[in-house]
Amino acid sequence: MRVSSEWLEGYKKKNHTRRSDKARKADDSWLAVVVKVSVHAAALAALIKKTDLLEGNQEHYDQVRVFDCMERKHPDLYVRLHSTPNGGHRGKKSASMIQAEGQKKGYPDMSLDKAAGVYHGMRVELKHGKRKPTKEQIEWLNALTDEGYYCVLAFTPEEAVAAMVAYSQLKPGESMPAHANDSYWRVSTET
Repeated sequence: MRVSSEWLEGYKKKNHTRRSDKARKADDSWLAVVVKVSVHAAALAALIKKTDLLEGNQEHYDQVRVFDCMERKHPDLYVRLHSTPNGGHRGKKSASMIQAEGQKKGYPDMSLDKAAGVYHGMRVELKHGKRKPTKEQIEWLNALTDEGYYCVLAFTPEEAVAAMVAYSQLKPGESMPAHANDSYWRVSTET
């Protein structure tokens, strides 16, 4: 909203008249700015306050950083990005319940449900450091790639975000180039 100098002067005069606090608050209510902190930003803020939360949860916080960045810098992609909560420690009852709901061991951590280039969508497996993918993760990444999804293994949040942004910019008919981490999981289909 653009504010003219005349409007501003009128507003100042109007607010200097004697009114009850309740009336002044009612007139000024449109000035109140409500800032909603995202769940990702809140988790990162909690980590800053209590750094020992990171111990044993590096992959979790790496993924939180991905979602925080995507929400702030790439909201058009963020709305189509979601996670698959396969990891983490759960009690027997919770683990049994999510398995009954259809949880599949090894499914990639993040899904970007946006067709781009020659692909139906994108799947991202995020590892902290240079941890290797499990047998199940390798099977999923290869199966999904064979079905027309772009899959990538990322070792840092920055690498995951960069891959998602590059993927989203593909023109119809284009393919992503080979990724540096493909050798960790890609099974060659050539004979």
